[in-house]
Amino acid sequence: METRVAVLSIIVENEDAVNELNELLHRYRRSIIGRLGIPYRQKGISIICIAIDAPNDEINSLAGALGRIKGITAKATYAKVGPKTEYRRSLIDPLTPKRNLRRKTGCSRTGVLPLCLLSNHGGRRLFLLNGKHRRKEALRQRNTRRMFGTKHRRIIKAEIERRVFSMKRILIFALALLLLLSCLACVKKPAPEAAASIRVGSLKGPTSMGLVNLRKAAEGGELTDTYTFTMVTDASELAASLVAGDVDIALIPANLAAVLYNKKTQKGIEVIDVNTLGVLYCVTGAEGIASVKDLAGKTVYLTGQGTTPEYSLRYLLDKAGVTDCSLEFRSEAAEVAALLAADPARIAVLPQPFATVAMVQNGELKEAFSLSESWDAVSGGSKMVTGVTVVRKAFLQEHPQAVERFLQAHAESAAKAASDAEGTAKLVAEYGIIEKEPVARKALPKCGVACLTGAEMETALKGYLEVLFQADPASVGGEVPDGGFYHAAPGA
Repeated sequence: METRVAVLSIIVENEDAVNELNELLHRYRRSIIGRLGIPYRQKGISIICIAIDAPNDEINSLAGALGRIKGITAKATYAKVGPKTEYRRSLIDPLTPKRNLRRKTGCSRTGVLPLCLLSNHGGRRLFLLNGKHRRKEALRQRNTRRMFGTKHRRIIKAEIERRVFSMKRILIFALALLLLLSCLACVKKPAPEAAASIRVGSLKGPTSMGLVNLRKAAEGGELTDTYTFTMVTDASELAASLVAGDVDIALIPANLAAVLYNKKTQKGIEVIDVNTLGVLYCVTGAEGIASVKDLAGKTVYLTGQGTTPEYSLRYLLDKAGVTDCSLEFRSEAAEVAALLAADPARIAVLPQPFATVAMVQNGELKEAFSLSESWDAVSGGSKMVTGVTVVRKAFLQEHPQAVERFLQAHAESAAKAASDAEGTAKLVAEYGIIEKEPVARKALPKCGVACLTGAEMETALKGYLEVLFQADPASVGGEVPDGGFYHAAPGA
């Protein structure tokens, strides 16, 4: 069967497709001559060249199968050579009698050659010896026959085939290298985006605590973009600014983000990271309060009506079968702390760092239990997500690289909050999130500072929102947000 030499140029844009690609190439391993690959980390792609010698149908089948793999682009380029060269024993055998050579080649007595290579390109003959060397070569061959016999014949034939095959491989790899370089030249480098002006809004509390290192870096001119930071105490105020377009990126409660996506912005925002995990704690000076069940018949003071604290506590009360717990809401955590200071026997649910501040200021208060731990015990695998970071889609479309730079800076800021608690606590006090640095240092480890992105973010947030939806559909805007709610990193 006639075969052709070709080079398959492959660009891998999705790492998840690598296993399927390797399995496919393994099935065609007998036809593959060589493989050359270069990872291009700057663009998150890999470029591969496959040299193959196979029937035309087999090459087309492989190229088609590669093209059907999601995240892979493939193209076949054929070498301008004919089918495999055939060697005829009677013409390359140096021990063949001269009269047989003349008869088979059609050469005259003076033009016959004892060693020749017959190519099937129109029957052309390529002679390796000629003219006056014929007689000397014939004598040498006769002497060789006497010395080595048929073994020498096999050696010569094997050597010719080895040299021809080696030249063929060199030609193919040279062609593959040229194609690979052409592929690299065709990869378009996106033009660098100009520095953007980013307006960031956050709530006074743990969401802002994870942001302080980024804010300090921006003020010191260490970041590419310029930032304007706004910190408020009321989530509804921040939501109104986001809807009005007065802020570009906002750090808000998780369920509020779902409501804004479904109801207020016509799906005009995206969640780019989870910035805060569970930070709610039950604080009281009363005895006998150690779990959600112990809240039966009690009054609990808390903030966040219509946001995460209310829905989380009502979900836990329902799971515990408590139906007679009364909830009293205040606008700020400071008001709840003042109620506890006046009467430590009262029961309150406070977010960090306000729970720690209240306990430091009043030695009679203690931490009764963590709502996050109670959630993990009954939610079937989901996590309590307190805060998320959202971006307006209009801003994202206009400044995609600036948003990716913010994400990177935010992740570094959150990581530094864990690795440099002392320095972060100093900034928390400097920006007025917590007045005293020692209290900030004590509260920081319990504040759930995080920066979850990509698939990890979507998994954590989707499970939490589904739990809230089952408890009260209105808590997430009437439905669980669709896939457009979650930001996907470039190339994902």
